[in-house]
Amino acid sequence: MSTTESLMLVALGATLALIAVVLFSRGMWEAALYVMRKRRENEIPAKIIALEVERDKLRAEHASMAVTMETTIADVKSRMAEQSAEVSRHRNKMLGLTEDVLDRDKQLEARGRDIADLTTRVSELDALSIARAMAIKDLDQQLNARQDEIKRLTLSNAELLNRFCFCGQSNYQKQHRIRVGRRS
Repeated sequence: MSTTESLMLVALGATLALIAVVLFSRGMWEAALYVMRKRRENEIPAKIIALEVERDKLRAEHASMAVTMETTIADVKSRMAEQSAEVSRHRNKMLGLTEDVLDRDKQLEARGRDIADLTTRVSELDALSIARAMAIKDLDQQLNARQDEIKRLTLSNAELLNRFCFCGQSNYQKQHRIRVGRRS
């Protein structure tokens, strides 16, 4: 056999193989698709069951979380209500205390003004009492001077009376006799 014949035989074999592949490949392809479809169909119920189980599990978790959340929310709401009531009480108490502080500030201001007025009045009265004390001191000095003068005059009067009594008795008697005599 010649080389050309050999080459032709190889070409014929390759062509026949290609035709066989084309003919059988379609059937093999469809068979492969059929097998794959069956596998998928068999896997789908298992996946569906697994997904349903997972869904049920998620639902249960969600339900338990929802219950937990509801109780937590109820707790939080009750605490918030208590805290808001406490805040309201504290706010009212603070407002009352603020009013008390303002009232006391007003009272302190009024007392401060009264203290200032009284301090002024006390200083005026102190000045007046000092002036009166000085006037009393002056009057005491004048009184002492007059008492000294009265004592001096009293002593001089007493002296004069004593002189008059001793010396003047005789003169008085003479004058009185004379007067008496003249009347008679």
